[in-house]
Amino acid sequence: MPSAEESLSDVNQLFLQRLLSAYVLTDRDAQNLYQQICSSVSEDEDDVQHPTFENALRSINSSLVPFFDLEIRTTVIPDSICSPKNNNNDAESDNNTPRKSKQSASKYHAVVNKVKDVPAKLHASSCNKGPHDVELFRLILEKIVEEHVEEETSKTDADEETEGSGGSSRKKRRKSRIKEPSVGCNGSLSRMEIINLRTELEGVHSGKISLPDAEARL
Repeated sequence: MPSAEESLSDVNQLFLQRLLSAYVLTDRDAQNLYQQICSSVSEDEDDVQHPTFENALRSINSSLVPFFDLEIRTTVIPDSICSPKNNNNDAESDNNTPRKSKQSASKYHAVVNKVKDVPAKLHASSCNKGPHDVELFRLILEKIVEEHVEEETSKTDADEETEGSGGSSRKKRRKSRIKEPSVGCNGSLSRMEIINLRTELEGVHSGKISLPDAEARL
């Protein structure tokens, strides 16, 4: 029986390594990363036909599942959770947005463990909290993603201003973005910001996590 390393192409191995290091990637970032890896490998090999992104995921999973009990899973998250807070003008214009666009969602890819082995059980036991803790964790993730989206939006605005100021700056920045694309979620929160998020819990979760409890969760 061939080993998992032998069954994976160089492109698939590189993509898997980058996905593992990023933990989770949006579908757009994952496909862009895959295409960039394919392009870099094609520079060293002539007339190379790489499989589609979907076929590459299936090929990687065919090796991960039987040998390591790991799998690249794809999930869909509503864009309303991952979008930055709108200002008043955006809120007014949003009222005129068709309902279908408000309910749009995005795909995310990540490598997950499929079995209840010892590391998974130890991790699960350390994270086996009540519904209030789960809600706090969900809120933390939401805030981290929001910060990432806001940061990427501000970078895009800054790039557009630079592109308008001069052609040389535009070419330089465009070349830099191609070489070093932003993948994964780069948002972050300080320890104090995470602790203070307990005060933003709503509904049945409001006031259920005290300051000592929040500190203990970290």
